[in-house]
Amino acid sequence: MRTSAIVAIAGVLAVSAGLLTSADIVRNESQRTSASHGSQNNASLPLTVSTATSAPSPIASAPIAIGATLGATAQPSIAPSPIPATTVKPVGSTMRMLNGHPVVYITFDDGPSLTHTPLILDVLARHHAHATFFVEGRFAHRYPELIVAELAAGHSVGNHTWSHPHLATLSEAAIRYQLKSTRYFLRTLGANGQCVRPPFGETSALVHKVESSMGIHEYLWTTETKDWMHTSAARDVQRASAGLKPGAVIVFHDGRASGSPQSVAAVDRFLTQIDALGYVALPLPC
Repeated sequence: MRTSAIVAIAGVLAVSAGLLTSADIVRNESQRTSASHGSQNNASLPLTVSTATSAPSPIASAPIAIGATLGATAQPSIAPSPIPATTVKPVGSTMRMLNGHPVVYITFDDGPSLTHTPLILDVLARHHAHATFFVEGRFAHRYPELIVAELAAGHSVGNHTWSHPHLATLSEAAIRYQLKSTRYFLRTLGANGQCVRPPFGETSALVHKVESSMGIHEYLWTTETKDWMHTSAARDVQRASAGLKPGAVIVFHDGRASGSPQSVAAVDRFLTQIDALGYVALPLPC
């Protein structure tokens, strides 16, 4: 466990110095996996969580370059255009239009994933689009360099609990622990951690009570692509397009068994569509 923690911290420092490429990440993870003999799905909760609130880390503003392993046809990443200052909104405050352009909020659940998240970051960069990544604490802890990359690219990062349980079935203490563990770790990486998407979209009055007491805003969605069903990229785009309207919140997946090359292709096609329609893809205010 100490070795894994040291490796994770070293990965963050390497990224913040602009020294970690996608090849480095793949190599590091290969070594990490061999050492742990574990899988993402059985990652455990942290043993303790400090009640202190960490200040945002300066590493979140460091320039990051995550290259996609798309084969011979891969194109170099294009740095995303800056988000206009007018888009900075309080947590929970969204918009339908920006400077005459309709706004859409593209979100990703269940990550980060070493396999799919870097590819999605490259797709978003090529389209000058910004998104929101609702991450699981256990995977953020395993791949902190990807959280840093998401933040550095101008995306927002939200809380998707530590281990993806059915929140509405848990006790108040367990709900708080799931949210607090993830928020604490995200804040050490520079994220505000003030928004959450409950796993499976399952919520309750008790979940709302805990969220409210923590000052966390809950985001569900208006349109689900169901890309986790792995039907086809064309079907995912069809579902996303069917729910497209100003202010729409659309959910894709980039982690665990939910994400896939199909999801990456679907995001690319969907962004091409909305580009032609004049939409602006913004991150949710977290």
